[in-house]
Amino acid sequence: MQRVSDSKSALENAQRALRKESGTSEEEWRPLFFRKEDRDPVAEKLLEAVGESLDVDATCGIWRFDVEKATSLDRPWRAQLTPHGLE
Repeated sequence: MQRVSDSKSALENAQRALRKESGTSEEEWRPLFFRKEDRDPVAEKLLEAVGESLDVDATCGIWRFDVEKATSLDRPWRAQLTPHGLE
């Protein structure tokens, strides 16, 4: 269990360091596989059936997987940028 905790800490620390790197901040981050949408009629209908509504502000938007974008990308997707930082 300690190894899991150590690995998690190492990843979190790398993510923090990565956010400080130029060009890697969340403000400049561009999604590669998803596109943001204003509405999702299917989700709205399903939520309505259970007495709920879709609150886009509370969920940070609606994100849909973009097959066309995903299949047109070359690996590595972000060059030397990994979850563990710049390699």
